[in-house]
Amino acid sequence: DLHDEVGSILSNLSMQAQMVAMGPKLNAKKELDEIAGLSHSAMDSLRDTVWAIDSRKDKYDNLLDRMLEYGQKNLAYRQIDFELVKEDLVSDLRIDPEKRQNIYLIFKEAITNTLKHSKGDKVHVTVKQLLNEITFSIYDNGRVDKSKVSDGLGLSNMKLRAKEIGGQIAFSANDGFCIELKVPV
Repeated sequence: DLHDEVGSILSNLSMQAQMVAMGPKLNAKKELDEIAGLSHSAMDSLRDTVWAIDSRKDKYDNLLDRMLEYGQKNLAYRQIDFELVKEDLVSDLRIDPEKRQNIYLIFKEAITNTLKHSKGDKVHVTVKQLLNEITFSIYDNGRVDKSKVSDGLGLSNMKLRAKEIGGQIAFSANDGFCIELKVPV
């Protein structure tokens, strides 16, 4: 994951920097802004990877804090309200690193899809524990063109990640778009 995510960003960053260095432009603001953006993306990806392997972040509450931070930060750019609610979740319930990382990456993909495809103004996440299962419901209120809903790479990756952690994932497009991920405790 680190190689795929950060490697492609750093490669693009390197090419952009070379283009700016070779070009005799007096005003290279656009290119420099792109380099700055790519640098921030690479740093965020590294931060996510370090967080994912940090054994001190082994509780569901740590995961929810990270999700809240990411959702608020990224959705604010498009003035999309973000709310995360937890229901009946044991506060110090532990989670293994692989499960934590896969849930977080599914969540990040859901937020990315909202930013790319949704015309809504709200994202609501509910995390609920019922016996030995936790359900993550990620809902956005955007209009969905059902003819354009496809099982693209993002949704396929979510399915694969859910399967890797013994979970189940479902997608629905009624009055917005909802992703429901159920994982065993």
